[in-house]
Amino acid sequence: MNVKRLAVIAVVLALAAVAAFNPPAALERALAVTDLVERYAQSSFAAMLAILPEKPAAEAEGWRFSAPDGNAGVSWRSRPGAPGEWDVAVSTPAAPFLAAGLDPAKLPEGMFRDGMLVYALPAIAADPAPGPGGPAESFARLLALHRDRVAYHFQLGHFGIDLGGGNLLEWAGDPAANSLDLVFALDPALLERAGVDKGKLEGWLAGSVIVHDPATRRKVEAPKYLKPFNLM
Repeated sequence: MNVKRLAVIAVVLALAAVAAFNPPAALERALAVTDLVERYAQSSFAAMLAILPEKPAAEAEGWRFSAPDGNAGVSWRSRPGAPGEWDVAVSTPAAPFLAAGLDPAKLPEGMFRDGMLVYALPAIAADPAPGPGGPAESFARLLALHRDRVAYHFQLGHFGIDLGGGNLLEWAGDPAANSLDLVFALDPALLERAGVDKGKLEGWLAGSVIVHDPATRRKVEAPKYLKPFNLM
């Protein structure tokens, strides 16, 4: 292989590497059908729904399921473009946080609602999809729409969607091989600034997860309040 050809291959590989970490919008659209993270995030979420003790229930704007302990829930819209301010939302009773010192007045507007803490992913305006489909299909469309917020975390073998502010909903890539099939992960910084004493918080574990830092493009350890479940 001559030097010129090696140089061309090197340039192509360099451009591919740059595109992989910071792809232009046109390339992202072209690669959407082959995005393995998106594809397997969708299929693994469907597998997680299939083993939930309580299956998702239809609501006015989409679907919802509750965690096995009844102290957290996930709601999502039936299709992109459906009415509503959010596409995906995690909610949990505020009572344990209030008992641990939370002052709701110190939280951002809209986060404390009717005795619940709500972490919502704002809606993206989109053309309505052809038919709402079932819970797995509708969530798959939202994952594709919010692809920039979907990631795979090797530490626990989880896919996850970032709801903003470091608050995550995670599920196992392979439920049969993972003892943590569903995990709610909340960023503690905002809650602790609002008065929460993690030593007094019940129902949540103080831990950490490895996440991708978009600023440094490195994996970093981030503290979280965790609510994990083994569904099998």
